[in-house]
Amino acid sequence: MRVIDIYQRWPGQSDRAECGPDVTNWQVGITEFIRKSHVLADLCEATGRDPATVRRTHAPNFQLFESESEFRRWRQSEDRGMSAKEVEAYIRDRGAFYGTSEAIQEIIEEFKSAGCRGFMIFCNKAPSLEGQRNSRNCSQ
Repeated sequence: MRVIDIYQRWPGQSDRAECGPDVTNWQVGITEFIRKSHVLADLCEATGRDPATVRRTHAPNFQLFESESEFRRWRQSEDRGMSAKEVEAYIRDRGAFYGTSEAIQEIIEEFKSAGCRGFMIFCNKAPSLEGQRNSRNCSQ
């Protein structure tokens, strides 16, 4: 494995304690996020750096669906160029935030429990305005 240490020093900064990236951002599933976190911790400890000083974040694709049935239809659409099984593997392996708000909240909690301290979201498509209005009416 090759490790690239990219950092910038400014006047008065010491060599090791204050150098090195302060944030790392991955676009991976939860299993790979945990594995990479362990690797990062081992590398930090080998150089005398506290792993907690590196903020680990996740960069998922995001698409909110109004219902589980809408999400199922989207996954099964032949226009996608992938089978439903391949779409599910992509979502799992990339840690994508695709699904209903409840399902996405569960994924967020998994990442937070694994030490993720932030998200950089790539929005693919938002729900329709009509669907948003309908969901507000249902909750009132």
